[in-house]
Amino acid sequence: MSTLKKEKLTDSPNIFVKLNWTWAHTFVFLQIVSQLLLLVPQVGHFRFLLRISCFSMSLLLLAFLPAKGPKHPAHNAAIIIIVIMLLEFGLHPNINSINAGIVHCLMYIAIIGPIFWVRSLKITPTGFESLLFIMWGFNTLSAIFGVLQVYYPGQFQPPLAEAIKNNAFGGTDLLISLANGAKVY
Repeated sequence: MSTLKKEKLTDSPNIFVKLNWTWAHTFVFLQIVSQLLLLVPQVGHFRFLLRISCFSMSLLLLAFLPAKGPKHPAHNAAIIIIVIMLLEFGLHPNINSINAGIVHCLMYIAIIGPIFWVRSLKITPTGFESLLFIMWGFNTLSAIFGVLQVYYPGQFQPPLAEAIKNNAFGGTDLLISLANGAKVY
């Protein structure tokens, strides 16, 4: 019975069935899309929204995905870290504002969030392999473009963020000099 079901999955024309698509795939895919959108110059004014969306996706999955399945081995340690962060950001005497502390803490909770929400996903070995392949493929392309930026300065350079352009140095403090004298970010 299981071999018949496996054959039906692999013979299906639907790519999402073949990859065994889960919320983890959607999460990684949206993370990749938001990173690629940062390369579009017209998105410069909305850059902070794209950065926020990456963390917001994790918080939404943390809030709305029911916790099922065995706990991650780091579950208890993550809870302790979150409590320490809440105390640190709430009681620190030199914090700029309570809103800054809350947002800072939410950012770290979003980073730790997958420890809590991934356990509710049902990922098969095929789904896990496809998820790793997607992440590996994107990171490999990213590394290739990083190397191309060094060998062909200026040709593969994404637009600078408005905050970097408008700072006191105009982004020149982020430039490095290569052996051939070219300056790259």
